[in-house]
Amino acid sequence: MRNYSHLKSIAIIALSLLVWVSCKKIDKKAVDLGLPSGTLWANCNVGADTCWGIGDYFAWGETADKEYYSWSNYKYMEPGDFDYLSDPEMKKEYLQINKYQIPDWNYGIWYDVKFIGDGKKILDSIDDAASTQWGGDWCMPTADDFQELIDNCAMEWIYNYDSTGVDVLVFIGNGDTIFFPHMSHCYDSGMDFCCYWSRVLYRTERAWCFSFASAGDFVITNSERWDCLLIRPICPNRGDVNGHEAVNLGLPSGNLWATCNVGSNKPYEYGGNFAWGEIDSVEELSNYESYKFITHTDGESRFNEKYNKYQIADGETRRSWYYVGDFVGDWITILDSNDDAATVNWGENWEMPTDVQFKELMNECFWVWTKQYDSTQQAGYIVFKAKNDSDKGKRVMENESQLYNYSLSDTHIFLPAGGERPFGYVNFYGSYWTKNLSEKTEKAFCLSFGEVKVTTEDWSRGAGFSVRPVYKH
Repeated sequence: MRNYSHLKSIAIIALSLLVWVSCKKIDKKAVDLGLPSGTLWANCNVGADTCWGIGDYFAWGETADKEYYSWSNYKYMEPGDFDYLSDPEMKKEYLQINKYQIPDWNYGIWYDVKFIGDGKKILDSIDDAASTQWGGDWCMPTADDFQELIDNCAMEWIYNYDSTGVDVLVFIGNGDTIFFPHMSHCYDSGMDFCCYWSRVLYRTERAWCFSFASAGDFVITNSERWDCLLIRPICPNRGDVNGHEAVNLGLPSGNLWATCNVGSNKPYEYGGNFAWGEIDSVEELSNYESYKFITHTDGESRFNEKYNKYQIADGETRRSWYYVGDFVGDWITILDSNDDAATVNWGENWEMPTDVQFKELMNECFWVWTKQYDSTQQAGYIVFKAKNDSDKGKRVMENESQLYNYSLSDTHIFLPAGGERPFGYVNFYGSYWTKNLSEKTEKAFCLSFGEVKVTTEDWSRGAGFSVRPVYKH
C-alpha cells in the first residue's frame, strides 16, 4: 500500500477553487489532466450522471450490470464438469473460462498438455463496457493508465463531497480535476476498499484493477473476473486519430478539434475548399450548373434551381421543395455522414462541426489574430485553451497576446484565413462550413472571420469554404 502524502502537492489551497463546485447532473466529457501520454479521463463513471455518482457495477468483460455476481453466472464460462482433473482440490469453477486465456497454469480448459487458449490479454471493444456503452474511442483503462494518473497528478481525499454523503478521491492536474467516488463492495458493505477495473488480464481468472480506501491507501492490484467493480473510461486519442491530431481545448462539451483543415497536413495550410455537402475540393465557386445537390432544368432563372436534398420549409413557395404552396421537401437539415467532407476524407472518427460547436469555440476560447503564424506568411486566428474565465470569448491582436501570457507553447489550434474562395481575400478573411443547413434551403451556416470580427452566418451552399473537423465522441 502507498499513501498520498509522498506525492507532489500542487497548490492544494487552490483545491477550494477547483473542486468545491456543485457537481450536479452532467454530460460525460474527456478531461485533460496534462498526462505525458495525452490520455484523457472521463469526468464520471459508466452508468453515472454526476461526477460523484457511483454508476453501475460490472464483471470483467461484461457490458451490463446484473442482480448478483459469481462464477456461476459469469459470461465467459464453458458449461461442463471437471472430470479431466483427478485432484478434487483443483476443481475450481474458473477453470472453465472460455475466453481471454493466457499461459499461466498447466491446467484449465485452455490447456491440453500444452497451452491451447486464445492468448487474449486485453478486452475486445465489444467486451469493453466503456466502449459499448459510450461509443467512440472511449475504453477502459490499463493498469499503466492508472499508474500514470497516480504518478502525474496531485491527489486529495474529500469526505462527504458537497453534502452528498459520498467520499471522493480527487485527481488534480493541468488546472483540472476528476473525482473517483468511493463506495464499498457491492456485496460486502464492511469492505473499505473501492475498486475500478482495467481492461487487462493479470492471470486467466483475474484482471488488473485500481483500489483505494478512505484511509488514504491505494494500490494497483487484481481481482477475480466475476467480481463486481466500477469502471472509469478513458479516451486515449488526444493525439493521433486516423493519422490526424485531436486537441482538447478545455471546452465544456469535451469536444476535441483537429489541428489541420481537410486537404492539408499542416496547421497553417488552408487545405481544400468544399461546397457544402460535397466531399471533393473544388477550385471555383459551385453554382446551380455544377453543384451536387441541384437537379438541372432549362432556363437561367434562380427559381429553376431545384435543390434535390437538404430542404427546409423556408417560405420559398415558388421553389421545387413546395407544391401548390405546401412544403414537400425532405426536411434534412444536418449533413449525412456520406456528404460530410470530414468523415469521408478522414474516417468515421471525424465530422464537420455544427454551428453550436463553433459558437462554443468562440465563447470558451481565447482568440488571437496573427498575420504570420509560427513564422509563416499565413494570417488567421490562434484559438487558445483559455487559462481563466476572464479570457473566454476574448479576441486580441498578436502584439497584445503577451499581455495575457499566451504563447504557441500553450494548447491551441490555428484557423488560417484562407479567404472566401473564389473571391480571394486570402490572409484577410476565413470561412469554415458547419454541417447545418440555415433557415434557407439555398444556404448553410459557416464560421466567418476577419481581423475585426468572428461570427457565424449563412452563405450560399455552392461557395468553396474550408472544413475543420471535430473528433466524434
